[in-house]
Amino acid sequence: IWNLIGSIGGKETTAAHADGQKLKRVRQQKDVSVGHLAKFLGISNGAYHKYERGQVSPQLDKCKLICEALNTTLSE
Repeated sequence: IWNLIGSIGGKETTAAHADGQKLKRVRQQKDVSVGHLAKFLGISNGAYHKYERGQVSPQLDKCKLICEALNTTLSE
């Protein structure tokens, strides 16, 4: 999902915004709700939405959990 591992855990950037949009698209394609994914990650829906808006990039451990929940890899 994330093309630039270096942007993970950083503040809002153009890359983070693009990654967030891709994350949202993949989540919707897999028919996974924000609530389900947020609960799986142990965070609030609002915190998860920040990932999709590119306001915050998830830490690597959360990225791995997102990939697990969406049955995908970081490189996809």
